[in-house]
Order: sequence, then C-alpha cells, then structure tokens
Amino acid sequence: MSEALIRPVVSIIVQRIADDGQARILLQRRTKPGEVECWELPQGKIRVGETLHTAARRELAEETGMQLGCIVTPGIAPEAESVAGNLLQCFDPASCVLDISGQYLAVCIVAEASGEPVATAEACGHRWLTAAELRLLLAAERVFPLNLPMLKNFLRQHSPRPR
Repeated sequence: MSEALIRPVVSIIVQRIADDGQARILLQRRTKPGEVECWELPQGKIRVGETLHTAARRELAEETGMQLGCIVTPGIAPEAESVAGNLLQCFDPASCVLDISGQYLAVCIVAEASGEPVATAEACGHRWLTAAELRLLLAAERVFPLNLPMLKNFLRQHSPRPR
C-alpha cells in the first residue's frame, strides 16, 4: 500500500489595527463546490521551490488582491539556505496543523498586509473581525476545520479574554 504525500499549505492570519484601536483579523468565505459554506484564512498549497514568504505573498495576492507586508511571526528566515545541496528554510510558525484525513500540513503565519481585500477568482466575502466576533464564529463552528486550531491558538496567545 502506498502512502499519501503530505501536502504543505501556508495559512495567513492577516492582522490590522483599525481606526478604533482594535485589532482585526481577515477571514474570507469558503464556498467550494460540495462543501458547507464557512469562513477561512487566506491560504493555499506551497509549490515546489517556494519559500514560506513566496507562497504567502502569492496566495494572499491571489485570494485578496492585497500585498503581504511584515510577517509578525518571529523566527522566520526570509530566504532558504543551501545545505548539502538541499534548499532549507527555518521557521517558528504561529502554529502547525496536520490534517490526517486530507494529508495536509498547514503552517500558519501572522502578517500585516497593505491594501483592502477584493473579490478574486479564488475567494470573496472578505471580512475584518474583532477577537469577540471571531470567538462567536469559532463557537458556532463556522470556520474551516483546518483553520480552527490555528485561530484558537492565535486568540489564546494574542488577545485578552473577554470579561
């Protein structure tokens, strides 16, 4: 029996401070044929030869029309380095999620971006959510399963609990 290949994915938590001083996170509607509509992060498969930065930049532009800015996640080397003939990139992601059923390994990063999201061929229905709004979506289980643990982890690490 042959083993399935693990497919690497980059998921991007785009954060922005709004005019009211509150941090907001970008989500988009997931409306893939045959799937229940829910919300997801901008994300996609990392292509052969791409660094994490390159894949994140490409996926964010394809799905939102926005330009990747500063990656907030600490410990990500900007470029791959050649070691014994292999190109390797070291990073400490915000979180990693292994989808055992679908054979995806998603690396989540936190970043800033310029521009405003627009509907593209890849995604639409973009929304900037506060931590409170995000918690409501998570509680209602209206978030794409791969992104659920990433967003819960992000909220645990980056925002105060509501009183």
